[in-house]
Amino acid sequence: QRMTFYCKPCTKLVCRDCTVAEHRPGPKHDPQEVSKVAQEYTNELQTLVGKTKEVAETLKKTSNTISKELSSITTNCEQEMKKVEEHFAHLRAKLDKAKQEATDKLQV
Repeated sequence: QRMTFYCKPCTKLVCRDCTVAEHRPGPKHDPQEVSKVAQEYTNELQTLVGKTKEVAETLKKTSNTISKELSSITTNCEQEMKKVEEHFAHLRAKLDKAKQEATDKLQV
């Protein structure tokens, strides 16, 4: 027999005979015509797809922003490391010069 009804609480397709016997309308059963339920679910799915697309777009934008920030942070770290290296190279040069001056004075 054709299943022309859908019992929402049971989430089952049921035939006309079952709406009278096992799935009689009441607190535990709510058989409705499949076409009506299908339209409701179609509308609900379309709404969910729309929301999902919005969330996906937001996530994509957020991912791009994070990627740009990470790139910026990497560049800044590289620049700061270069500054640190230059600073310590300058300090080493001063120390080497001071050492040389000290050893020159001692050798006189």
